[in-house]
Amino acid sequence: MQSASTLYAPAIQQAVYSMLSAQSSTPLSSSELEQSLAEMSKVQVMDAFLASSGDPLTREAIWNAVYHLFGFDLNKAPILSTYSRPKSVSTQQNNVSSSLTFATEMEQRLNEHNHKMSGADIRGFINELFGINLDGLSALQQARISIYSKGQWVIHQDTDLIVIRTGEGDLFAEVFPTDYFKQKTGQSELPLALQQALSQLGYQRHQDSSIYSFQSETGTPIPDAFKGQTIGAIVKVIQQEYAQL
Repeated sequence: MQSASTLYAPAIQQAVYSMLSAQSSTPLSSSELEQSLAEMSKVQVMDAFLASSGDPLTREAIWNAVYHLFGFDLNKAPILSTYSRPKSVSTQQNNVSSSLTFATEMEQRLNEHNHKMSGADIRGFINELFGINLDGLSALQQARISIYSKGQWVIHQDTDLIVIRTGEGDLFAEVFPTDYFKQKTGQSELPLALQQALSQLGYQRHQDSSIYSFQSETGTPIPDAFKGQTIGAIVKVIQQEYAQL
């Protein structure tokens, strides 16, 4: 298990350690705190950090949590073209525009909820705004799948076996084996079972390449349900054929 001291920034660690200590009926040692933190999912850590950040909840605390836990700078992330403000919000331009930013939209949403939002609600809004599914990413911590999205690695470890890469606006997705997979198996292509599963989902193989790709035909972002099907197909093959790697 990776050490918590290398998993999270000091501010994240201290916030969670304080919460764990407050919840325990007996004093916890440093090793016990570190082990407990390492066993938590990223969304659990996010919730603990936000709960410890004080009242009222601020967009700065949310930015810090997402940046330090998932690596996304929400101030720079592009807002989905499909995003629109609630009808209750009075604006001259309801549809997404260059004037809409994480700061303006998160502040607006916090104001609507009196600066009291659960971690789940915050993550749902971030997914609505940016198409970033933090709950889904957290669930993939041990799946051995690398994900490259929004121009950066979201999940990436040296021993991952398969890569999912999405393009700008999530208009296309690519799946291909990692160098580690190639070295350990001696195979340069995706497992046959995965090739078949991806083909059934609508992926097509690049000519003279081990990459399988899917392109949105409607010009809209690939839906989360389809991403989930892709991830599910990969996880199934990894568990059935490569759990020992």
